[in-house]
Amino acid sequence: MLASKYNAPIKIILGVILLYLFSHYFYAINLIAHSIVDIFAGGRSTVKLNLYLFYTLFLCVLFLIVQKFNFKIPKIQNFYILGLIISTFAYNLLLIYIFFKKFDFKLNSFVITFHNGEISSTTLLHNHLMKGFNALILGPFGLANNENVDTGFAFIGLIHNIWFLIGGAMVVLCSILLIIKFLELNKIYYGQQHKWQSLYIIIFSIITFSLIKKYARWRKC
Repeated sequence: MLASKYNAPIKIILGVILLYLFSHYFYAINLIAHSIVDIFAGGRSTVKLNLYLFYTLFLCVLFLIVQKFNFKIPKIQNFYILGLIISTFAYNLLLIYIFFKKFDFKLNSFVITFHNGEISSTTLLHNHLMKGFNALILGPFGLANNENVDTGFAFIGLIHNIWFLIGGAMVVLCSILLIIKFLELNKIYYGQQHKWQSLYIIIFSIITFSLIKKYARWRKC
């Protein structure tokens, strides 16, 4: 029998699996799940719902692995994480400024891009340029041009790829630091048998998924 200290993540894993299955077979549950994800992720697409469920599943499995083998979790100062988050958002604004400046768009423009056989859009307040990093990663596997997912392939070739790589590296680093902080806090402040541990994991997954989504802007067309 599994120790009680693993109850919280195991319950969430089972809940995620059941929600995934039920959302595919029951329309009402599918509608509710999409509406909830839309609140913090800004979209009702099935891709976004599945990504969130997979991300939550990943956090729980990682937590179980760390607890099972008692890995030492490095301590990261909140200042560094906050600084990287602010820097990433600032870089996002820099990226759209570079793009708009190159094509002489005004900063309040709503730009629709048809390029590389894909359509995308971007504005100052809803910037999708950072998704170009997704296209660079998926491109070698033939997955960049997808009719169901806007991977950012429409922006490839319009500005230099180095801008996407820098932005992508910042997003990946920020994501890693947030996950490490999750493991650190969960181990220090929320003992394995803490009654609020399940809620903590869910809230953390929602907040960090929302941040990562805002960086990468992965959405259904």
